[in-house]
Amino acid sequence: MASIQPVSWHEVKLLSVIMFVALCGMLGVDIHLASLPHIMTYLHTDKTHMQQSISLFLLGLGGSLLFYGPLSDRYGRKPLVIIGMTFAIVTSVMCAFSTSIQTFLLLRLCQGIGSGVCMGLGRTMVADLLQGARLAAIGSYFALGISLSPLIAPTLGGYIQHGLGWQANFIVLGGILTLALVLYSVICPETNQHLNKQAVTMQGLYHNYAALLSHAAFIRVTLMAGVGLAISMVFATLSAFIFQNQFHLSPITYGWLITVVGIGAFLGKLICPFLIARIGSHQTLGAGLSILFLAAIALIVLVAIQQVTVFFITLIAFVCLVSQSLIIPNALALALSAFPEKRGAAGALYGSLQMLFAFVSSAVVGLFSNNGVAALAMMYGVLGVMGILLFNRLPHHDPLVTQATEPKKRSL
Repeated sequence: MASIQPVSWHEVKLLSVIMFVALCGMLGVDIHLASLPHIMTYLHTDKTHMQQSISLFLLGLGGSLLFYGPLSDRYGRKPLVIIGMTFAIVTSVMCAFSTSIQTFLLLRLCQGIGSGVCMGLGRTMVADLLQGARLAAIGSYFALGISLSPLIAPTLGGYIQHGLGWQANFIVLGGILTLALVLYSVICPETNQHLNKQAVTMQGLYHNYAALLSHAAFIRVTLMAGVGLAISMVFATLSAFIFQNQFHLSPITYGWLITVVGIGAFLGKLICPFLIARIGSHQTLGAGLSILFLAAIALIVLVAIQQVTVFFITLIAFVCLVSQSLIIPNALALALSAFPEKRGAAGALYGSLQMLFAFVSSAVVGLFSNNGVAALAMMYGVLGVMGILLFNRLPHHDPLVTQATEPKKRSL
């Protein structure tokens, strides 16, 4: 009977700080969701431009990973984290003083570039500390902390919007980023034990990315991770306008509804290790994609029969967030476990493709924002179909897949 080595107290401390850093990466999306309609009014713009606040943040975040990963392979994770987070802090505060939509969106792009280091190198540092099944199982508990962002941030942002206005959300975000940076700088050592001197040469970049891009299983599980991330990003793009404009809910009520939806991600992360122990990472990934597809069909039917309510939207989004938490941790474990000496590059390409997939999904659904729930239903349907097609085309003979195909009894 195989068992997973438990985490030590030292690992718990490091993982907790890294978790806080990684959580900060997505706060740039979640904390200002309740403010989107109010920022739109303040900056005299429209829905299409306002929803680019999320898609451009994702573009900056995803694109920056292609640089953070190889640089961290050469120079280490810690210097890059400090530089990136400092840039995110500065641009977050500057967002609060924007007076035009063009300046605001440019700063959001820059904010995403800085925040990319939190998400990209956060998970890479976890992969430095945990490998294989230990990364998939124990790493899913680590991911529970990341799910605090959609649980807490929208509600916090709703209260801040109600009491202090949208600018205060970005000031608070800058303060949280500063706290995370100080804790990381003081507590966390360098985790990269495989410094690669060729990582930032043109030849080194070419060979690393060419090897990864030619790995069919890596590309497919990475795109499935993109499907998983797009679940929450598409909802984030549309939800503030659906609930506040279409159903006339207050920012505070909206924030609490998003918290309820976020509990789905938390529940999925609790379930994930037990499913891994019983059916393996590969089949758990497939289960998550199947749940997404069925939830999308349910929402499409409700739209077709005109029975869409706040309750049903919240319930289906909740179920979709459960599926997300089964998809992303298993895709991450499969994608990164096979590349110990190129983990920074693998993490960079994984994160970049994942974020860029979510960026495209968010940008596309933003074009149909006036259709509200119908746009959400159709995009979830497209994501579900794409995810299942990618899963069914995984090359099962590949070691990256076969190591996680068979379930094992594990004691956590």
